[in-house]
Amino acid sequence: MNTPRRGAGKQNKATDRAAGRAADRETEAPTRFGRERMSRLGNALASDAMIIFMLSVVMVEATALFLWHRATNKGPEPVELFSFLGAGASLMLAMYFVKRIKKSALPFATALLSALVFHIWHMALLWGR
Repeated sequence: MNTPRRGAGKQNKATDRAAGRAADRETEAPTRFGRERMSRLGNALASDAMIIFMLSVVMVEATALFLWHRATNKGPEPVELFSFLGAGASLMLAMYFVKRIKKSALPFATALLSALVFHIWHMALLWGR
């Protein structure tokens, strides 16, 4: 005859409670982070202000690295720094211009083309090492 072990009922109740808490967490996750909150984050990241902020951070980084290299003769060479950060800045400009593509696609295309040129230039510098 199959008789349940002593204390087996307690384990089942504990397992059921743990499973219930896990299910509650799964249904609670979208409300905890909130779709509205995530939507605001997405809107902030896609805004022009964020792109301009990122470009200004790149400019501060370039200036700091240039001055550090000039003072200590360590770190990336200014030419390598300009080619690397120029590619990233060009891509950020393309992100900025993509919203305005209905007016004219020329700025967007120019920014993408300049990113390509900067990338090729940077790869040529790295290849020559």
